[in-house]
Amino acid sequence: MNMKIRHMTTADLDQVLVIEEQNFPDPFPRNLFEIPMKHPSYKYVVACDNYDDNKVLGYAILIVQH
Repeated sequence: MNMKIRHMTTADLDQVLVIEEQNFPDPFPRNLFEIPMKHPSYKYVVACDNYDDNKVLGYAILIVQH
């Protein structure tokens, strides 16, 4: 499968939450994604289908300390 990595947007959250609920017994709620997305130290990325940029396959949350 071909995929690409890009920055997560709020438009991706519905798909990210489905992945979260399918893979974790205590999934993060929406607000734990939305609030930190606005903080410059948090970098949210999604892996998307290379042919369909709107199809989220996975995600990662990175914390960058300066």
